[in-house]
Amino acid sequence: EAQIDEGLYSRQLYEEMKRMATSNVLIVGVKGLGVEIAPWPNPEQFQEDTHATFEPVVRLTEQVVTKTHEEDEDVLVKQRAKLFRFESTTSEWKEHGTGDVRLLQHKETKKVRVLMRRDKTLKICANHYITNDMKLQPNVGSDRSWVCKVAADISGGEPTAETLAIRFANKDSEWFADEYKVAFEAAAVIAETKEDATPAVAAEEKKD
Repeated sequence: EAQIDEGLYSRQLYEEMKRMATSNVLIVGVKGLGVEIAPWPNPEQFQEDTHATFEPVVRLTEQVVTKTHEEDEDVLVKQRAKLFRFESTTSEWKEHGTGDVRLLQHKETKKVRVLMRRDKTLKICANHYITNDMKLQPNVGSDRSWVCKVAADISGGEPTAETLAIRFANKDSEWFADEYKVAFEAAAVIAETKEDATPAVAAEEKKD
């Protein structure tokens, strides 16, 4: 209950102010012998508007299409594997990623590349074309792992010479390793055919 100093007002004014102090009114001031009052504010007036809507500042008028160039390629092989990279400075193998390794063939040029993305992040850990001088060598002590020297792997952005080892993790890993080797060697033959045909095509064009 609000406290009112009785000595400041007459008895009649004191009783009136005391009554108003306990009622649902707000005393805003004293004028003469009377009292100016106002109703208490309606709490609903101060409630937040939960239905407010906000318009975006920037409107996208066109849908952005991201191309990975995989749309122009056919999948020849897709197997789950673990990739290792040889560190020349320390002379040891370092795990480079786990995920699906694919051999992709371009629909027009017929060139085949190795593409591998890491699980979850989908970050590329291997990306290079198979050339006619590339060979798969069996990894020591394993019948489901291959080692290959790559002249220009661009998974890091810039062409880099790498020595990579790939190990297949499926229960039929030996069979998958053989399948991968067959497809890899076939791609190397295709690359050699394409390279041998290039000088002939150039000479024919020059003749015309």
